[in-house]
Order: sequence, then C-alpha cells, then structure tokens
Amino acid sequence: MRKYLIFSIMVILLTTSLLFACQAATTSPATDTATTEPAITATDTPQETSVPTGLSTTSPSSTPLNSLSNNKITQYHFNAALSFEEDQLAVGQAIDYTNTTGNILKEIPLVIPPKQVDGVFDLIFLFTSQTVETPQTHFDGAALWVTFPEPLEPSESVELLLTYNLWIPEGRSLLGKTDRQLILTDWYPFIPPYLQTSGWLINEPSNIGEYLVYPLADYWVNLSVFGSTDIAASIQPTIEDDSSFSVHKAENVRNVTFAFSPEYLEYTRDTEDVTIKAYVFPEHAELGQRAADLAADAWAFYENLYGDNPREYMAIIEADLEDGMEYDGAFLLSQDYFASADETPQNYFELLIVHETAHQWFYAQIANDQANEPWLDEALATYSELLYLEKTYPELVDWWWNYRVYAYQPMGWVDSTIYGHAGFRPYVNAVYLRGVQFLNDLRQRIGDDAFFAILRDYATPDAMDTFRSSVDFFSLVAAYSSEDVSSLLERYFRNTQP
Repeated sequence: MRKYLIFSIMVILLTTSLLFACQAATTSPATDTATTEPAITATDTPQETSVPTGLSTTSPSSTPLNSLSNNKITQYHFNAALSFEEDQLAVGQAIDYTNTTGNILKEIPLVIPPKQVDGVFDLIFLFTSQTVETPQTHFDGAALWVTFPEPLEPSESVELLLTYNLWIPEGRSLLGKTDRQLILTDWYPFIPPYLQTSGWLINEPSNIGEYLVYPLADYWVNLSVFGSTDIAASIQPTIEDDSSFSVHKAENVRNVTFAFSPEYLEYTRDTEDVTIKAYVFPEHAELGQRAADLAADAWAFYENLYGDNPREYMAIIEADLEDGMEYDGAFLLSQDYFASADETPQNYFELLIVHETAHQWFYAQIANDQANEPWLDEALATYSELLYLEKTYPELVDWWWNYRVYAYQPMGWVDSTIYGHAGFRPYVNAVYLRGVQFLNDLRQRIGDDAFFAILRDYATPDAMDTFRSSVDFFSLVAAYSSEDVSSLLERYFRNTQP
C-alpha cells in the first residue's frame, strides 16, 4: 500500500510541472495562441420520456425543444499518470465551468461513473476557485453535488479542482484490466447536460444499455504512463514522448477515452475529411487495415448522406470485451467480432464497424437521452448499416434483413428505456431491431425524398450543443411530409396519443 501512496503523492506534486513543461509547445484548446493552463492545486483536506402527442408543424430549421444551454463551453484539464502494472491512475483535474443555465446556482452536480463500482474511485481533494475552504458535498443517486460558498450567478464562471485515484478493477469491462489490455472509459467526474425544459440530465445506472449523457466540452489531457504499453485514444496526441508522455487536446467533443496494451498493432487510413486509426491484437493483424479502410468508406458515405462532421479523427480499438461501445472519436469492438470476420461483408465485423462509425453522427454530433430514448441513436445507427449496404452491396439487402433482424423475431416497444428489460437481447430486439422496422415503414409511408431529408436535418447540429428528443424527430416528420403516420406510432410506440 505504501508504494501506491507514494505514487499518488508524486502525481499530485508533479502534475502541475508536467503541465507547464508542455506549454511552450502546445496551445489552449479554446484558442490558437499560447495560454497559461490553470494549476491543479491540493489543499490539506482530503425517466420515461413520451413520444409526442401528435405531430406538430415545427419548421425544420427551428431550435430543438431540448437544446442545451451552452453558450460558453466547459473546459476539462487533466494531469494524469497511469501505472500500467499496478492498475492505478492518479489524476489532477480542473473543470472550468460557466453558468449558462439562466438560473442562480447554489450547487452543481458532478456525475462520477467510476464511483458506481466499489473500491474504484478514491477522491483525495475537491474545492472551488471561490475559496480555499473545502466545499460541502453530498451524494444523491448517481451524482456528487457540490455546494458553492457563494451562489453562482448566470454567466459567472467557477473552477472546480480535484485530485483522485482510480484503482482499475480486474475483468473484461469498459473500465477494467485483463492480461492483455487496460480500458479507461467513462473514467472522470463531469458536469452533466442542463436542459432548459427539465434541468440537469442525470440518469441512474443500469446493467443494460448506456445511461451517461455528455455535453460537448473542450479537453486537455496530459498523460504519463509508467509501464511498457501502447496507447489508443479517442483524441490524437499533439505531443508524444516515446509513448510515456502525451498531450491530447480537442474542442467540442463529448468525452475522452483511452485503452492501453503492449500488443497493439496500428493501422491508418487518411482521407481529406478524416484520419482513421485501427488498433488490433497480433492475431488479427490482417484485419487492421481492412477495419480502417471500411470505417473511412462508411465515413465518406455518411458525410454525403447526413452532412459534414467536424470531427477529423476516429480510433477503432479491438477490445478484450464481449461486445463493443461507441464514444466520441472512438469505438471499442470485441475481439470476438474480429474472430468472426471472413472474406465477405456478411459478418458482424463489417456490420458493426459501419454501425459504430454512424455513432459519430447519432451520438457524438447529435446527442439524445440514451437511457430514456435510446432508439434515437441505436435504431438510427443500425438502420445506417442497411443504407450503407444499399449503396455498396445492394444484393445483400435481403440477407441483412434476415441475418440482422428477422432471425431474432424482434418484439417490444421502440421507445423502451434501458430500465425495463430482463436482459440485453430483449432490449436490442425492441430498441434496435423494432426500431429499424419502424424507420423502414416510415420510409415506405412518406417516400425516400422526405425520409432522407428528415435524417439529414436531424443529424445537422445547431449553433448550440444539439440535444434531440422524439419530439424533435416527429416535428421533422410533420415538417417534411403531410402523410398520416399515426398508425405507425400506434404499432411501434408505447407512449403515443392520436
């Protein structure tokens, strides 16, 4: 235990010096000019959502009903050190937050995903820039609420400063360590979205589906790694020193994700619009370039279909997991799917690369409440698989329906939440598969012109951080088509009224 304590103290003392050491060669994520990064300092003190009640006539260009108030984006600054052999991450974190809610805030929530697993998250210090005294805090469900010594007025800014340790658990999980890989996702405290219609969006965890919703933010991560390992990240490093120290910066992204393995082989595909990197295990070396090329082709197809995406980078990370997961700028894909690949496009390896790439639009660019309306990203990403096949392999369309959908005889309501299912397969059947059946029936009802106009408009962000709901989707249906779709709502959606 003593070596862990010494390691943590080292990080607390050294993170500020690491930050200043790289300032001469890096810039703030918010500007193109050099700036002084805030020091990370230590003190001595340790809902179920309804489908719209009928279709409105809201114009396609109107602001989404659940737009985030985000005129000044939150900035996250990290100095982090990972001991790969000891499975420990020591972190100093600064959060620069401006109150854009329009209300006076007496407290603010921090969602801390790793806190959901006992023994993983160990908070050492937390305080604000308002005072040197430690603020009052209390946990309520999935969030740690921090009480301000002085209420935060609208448009007023505050900095939250934290130091903490993460003890990475053993096991095949999205925050876990196996004998060949350490995965670091949803690993830090963050301020959740604030919706003008309903306030802070904080969902309770579930064993099925995704419950976290991240607003867009700017990130600056200074990462030191102790131990022999390569790094895969959702943000390309701007500085890299023999893979032991790297700086990762990005503007207007939802989260930052890392995975570490001494086994990675790296493959790259560069296009005019995006750089794709694939990190694969040695036994699947022959699939690395194929994965990168396929994702780049899918990216180009989606830009033509859904519109430009400002992201210029995405990482594909083979994972020692049972499934996969999307993040902004990256996705994890189980080694089992790599093992299932053959020389044809008729396998989950190809389908899921196409699927997860679509999440850079329906998740990363356009957010939704993944816990209460997961169909808005998952059904659209799954239907994107079909649209890609229609363009590239039209002879495989019938195969896709049989292999991907009909084989599971899907049942359930499309508007299911992540909380109402006994297992993962019933959830997928209802949300993903019944979801694509609904989208296809909608397409047949209103015609291709209106259908693709709706998807493109839905996928186009507004000036503020775009947060979509079912209300927004069906408002676009009404704006682009005069067809009566009420029978489709009754067939596929639980919460609807004529």
